[in-house]
Amino acid sequence: MDRAVMRVLLGALALGMLGCASQSSLTAASLDTHHPSYKTTACQEKLGSVWIHQDLKNTSMVAAPVMVLAAGPVAAIPVMLAHLGLGTLDRMDAASLAQQCGGDVPSDLELAGRIAGDAALGLATGGASSLVGKAVPMSPIK
Repeated sequence: MDRAVMRVLLGALALGMLGCASQSSLTAASLDTHHPSYKTTACQEKLGSVWIHQDLKNTSMVAAPVMVLAAGPVAAIPVMLAHLGLGTLDRMDAASLAQQCGGDVPSDLELAGRIAGDAALGLATGGASSLVGKAVPMSPIK
């Protein structure tokens, strides 16, 4: 394999590994367990659903590159949009979790800014993955 292609692949892998925990998991870990809201039923129910976002994130970290490699560059945009949608839901649920459990709740503007930052990162890494698709020509599966 060419060194340039290997560097791009390793760079994409490193970028992907930067965010291994979902935002909901990070928020749950940062909550004050002694806060009165933490012991409420609403908070405990929200905490019980944190695993969903973590499982989705773990699955998408593996499935997204496989789908793009299997289907070709044409799949990069739908995969990126799905990833952005899941990330947006994760951030919104993390904010709701913080609100229910007495954590630091981001303002609507902060939340929108973080989602926009995720979108920008998705565009940047989506561009890198399409370059990998062009650098590693794939033949159709027969």
